[in-house]
Amino acid sequence: MTGLRGYLTDDIEFLRKRDRELRDEYAGLRFESATGPVHGDAHVQNLMVDDRGLMPA
Repeated sequence: MTGLRGYLTDDIEFLRKRDRELRDEYAGLRFESATGPVHGDAHVQNLMVDDRGLMPA
């Protein structure tokens, strides 16, 4: 049986289930490093900004 845009319903359900599993796993991750620069090569082309052009806090 097909569903969303012709994909097999079983495939859609598999992907939804996998998405939930991965989100749960990611939510449980703990990072040792604080949020901040990854390396000391700071210049304009290395900045990460949001849609408004602001650096995330």
